[in-house]
Amino acid sequence: MVLEVMEYAARIIRRYPKVVLPQVLAWIPTALFSLLFASGMAAFAKHFTMRSFTEALSNMQATLNAVMPYLAAFAALMVFAVLVNTFINAAYPPLVQQAIRRKPVMLSAAFGTARERFLSLLWAYFLLITLVLVACVPLVLLMLAGPLGVITAVIGIVALVFVAVLGSWQLEPVVVIERQGGIQALRRSFGIARHAFWQALGVIALVVVIIMVVAAAFEAIPQVGYLLSLVAALFTSALAAITKTVFYYRHAKKKRL
Repeated sequence: MVLEVMEYAARIIRRYPKVVLPQVLAWIPTALFSLLFASGMAAFAKHFTMRSFTEALSNMQATLNAVMPYLAAFAALMVFAVLVNTFINAAYPPLVQQAIRRKPVMLSAAFGTARERFLSLLWAYFLLITLVLVACVPLVLLMLAGPLGVITAVIGIVALVFVAVLGSWQLEPVVVIERQGGIQALRRSFGIARHAFWQALGVIALVVVIIMVVAAAFEAIPQVGYLLSLVAALFTSALAAITKTVFYYRHAKKKRL
């Protein structure tokens, strides 16, 4: 079952290569992050010599004033990256739906649907993160109980994150295809994962392994390895996004692929 989902997802990429193109949008915040980091390091090297760095420690307000523009730009880029990736995630369910129905794959139609469901998906993400953070509060307080409390809290937080990731794995197709939102979308996603727990876990694990192996293989190539790994990441990221909707149709819709 796991291999069937992966094979069908790979077949969609081979048959409709254009499904990789939305991942190019993810390069925009990545490139901006790189530029911000480079400019920040250049400013640091220019203004914070060993002598001036010592002076900066004695004048923390001036240091904060110098660093604040970069922190503000970083925070803005983080928000922008979240918005871009949410839009990309909302575009893949309609793309895969077109491929499964043997219809022409049209990016314009998928982007149109993504615009319609963008805010609903963003709200579902917000609710998920909020619920996870609220559930983490008693576990963090448990750390005050001593070493045993710390160990218990760490195990609890890891288990909580694992459940949240696995349970929300079907959130995108539920929000976009079924047009559910909020708590109902979270319940539906967790319900699908609960009824196909081992299959979902197997697909997620296999996708992670593929991403790691492909990235390591290309980065090991001298000189051009980093550039090739970026190009390969377009395909592995698309594969990861496509498997969600393929899995949804196979297990939630009970459709033979």
